[in-house]
Amino acid sequence: MIDVELGPIRPPSEHQSLLLRLTRGCSWNRCFFCGLYKGMRFSVRSTEEVIGDIKKYAAYYGERASFFKSCFLQDGDAFNIPAKDLLSILHTLKKYFPALQAVTTYARCDSILKKTETELQALCEVGLNHLYRGIETGSDTILQKINKGITAEQIVKSGLAAKKAGMTLSEFTLLGIGGKSLSEENAIETAK
Repeated sequence: MIDVELGPIRPPSEHQSLLLRLTRGCSWNRCFFCGLYKGMRFSVRSTEEVIGDIKKYAAYYGERASFFKSCFLQDGDAFNIPAKDLLSILHTLKKYFPALQAVTTYARCDSILKKTETELQALCEVGLNHLYRGIETGSDTILQKINKGITAEQIVKSGLAAKKAGMTLSEFTLLGIGGKSLSEENAIETAK
């Protein structure tokens, strides 16, 4: 067995990806509907620890490292860490896993908005080119009720910024999150 730290979850489409844990838990961790990281305090692993895991993976897989075409950065919002640290990690990934075609992660809208246009482009150019976002709904009323901590405007603005940088977005929505009373608003505002 290889001695690296792993998080509890990854998107189903990342089932063949190299998993690399950058953070523990979720930086927000206050959404009423999500229990995944409850009881887990958010923390950021040091860049040195993460680079150490990359080197362990490379030593373990050796020539088989070319099997990995994608790497998923864990946990709930690895995109929250500073761009300079992400860039250092991405450069190391590229060095040890040159066959990678995609680096992916969960990203909150507010974490995307913390990055400058230049930082977003640099991250994409070095390989972080696919973000998974739990936008849940386009309704500000529902976003507030579920304590998502973002607005519909931030969803759009952050999505446009990521797309402008060249990133692919995969969006998660919760179709029934508004209940019966807000189902129509949920559908209309999310479609917008």
